[in-house]
Amino acid sequence: MDKSKLIALALASLFALFCHQVLIPKIRERRAQAVPPRCSITALTLDSVLTTLEPCNGDTTMVLVFNTECSICRSELELLTDTAYRHYNLVLLSHQSIATLHSVVAEFGLFDHPNIELLKISDTHTQEPYRSWPAPSMAIFDTHGRLVLKRKGFTDPKLMIRKSK
Repeated sequence: MDKSKLIALALASLFALFCHQVLIPKIRERRAQAVPPRCSITALTLDSVLTTLEPCNGDTTMVLVFNTECSICRSELELLTDTAYRHYNLVLLSHQSIATLHSVVAEFGLFDHPNIELLKISDTHTQEPYRSWPAPSMAIFDTHGRLVLKRKGFTDPKLMIRKSK
């Protein structure tokens, strides 16, 4: 073997060793840090009962933080009541009073949508990041409960679903 091939082989071996010993562990560490937390949501039901949802039952879960005084939020609520979303778990979160949320149920006919869960954000019990997300914010969690996509402001739910796949 000539000298240039030996040098090339030695350099390739050193690079492979460097990748195996340094780069690959760093990539794995970054991936582990980048894996979002599971989608556990603790909040109040409309009966003022503290509940915890673990939306990872095999269905994709969309979470919408909203405020009924926000016209953009209202537009998103109208879109989510479309029957096209019946195959998704929809969790609607709001800081508003339970009385206001009862009126949302009536206005948008949410009793007709068993896949929609409406909860009140509790400042003492609802964990981050849900408590501090601005209204409107929408997020999609995969079937394992991991956050795969999040947007602030008006978001078309169909676009969110397409981008999350």
